[in-house]
Amino acid sequence: MKTIIFNMIVGVFLLIHGNNGYAENPSEISIPAGINKTTYCPSNGDKFGHVMVIIDTTGGFEQPQVDFIESEVFSEQFYKKHQPFTKFSYLLINNNAPQSQKFIVSKCRTKTSTKTNFPSDIHTSDESKMYVTGFWKKFTKDMNSAFDNIFSNKDMQGGARGSLIYETITTVLTSPKFDFTSSTKNRKLIIVSDMM
Repeated sequence: MKTIIFNMIVGVFLLIHGNNGYAENPSEISIPAGINKTTYCPSNGDKFGHVMVIIDTTGGFEQPQVDFIESEVFSEQFYKKHQPFTKFSYLLINNNAPQSQKFIVSKCRTKTSTKTNFPSDIHTSDESKMYVTGFWKKFTKDMNSAFDNIFSNKDMQGGARGSLIYETITTVLTSPKFDFTSSTKNRKLIIVSDMM
């Protein structure tokens, strides 16, 4: 009898309080209007920051260097130091001319749905916790794939006769295609090179 009463109380509680922000069917979750489906960037992204990481691969890397780079610019802790919807872009310095370079990855950091230094990381009452957490996982998976692509592919490392580091920095700071010119608010440039 106690079990039946307990189950009824739990059932009534769940009916009243819903499912704590979890979506019933994740396949029915769609990306909100104003968020790019590929980059996770909001249409008003200019009010958020842009972190550009330039990695000089011309000299190749030893494993301790790879481990250091992963912990410094490819870790969840690194992303969580910046507010949600900050754009993270990764560009390589290799044998290609700076003007011909394309991002390895460029995506906006999603909310985490966990407590960080940014209150806006927590999902709101009109957002599904599962949805927000799912997009954080997609974001980190995309960034991990980019890391693996750079450091597991030996063709992307070494073999250059010299480094175009200064030319790349100049191009990034002046070319609108990289979305990092002086008109970009809250920009941060990180250079990973054994020349610095």
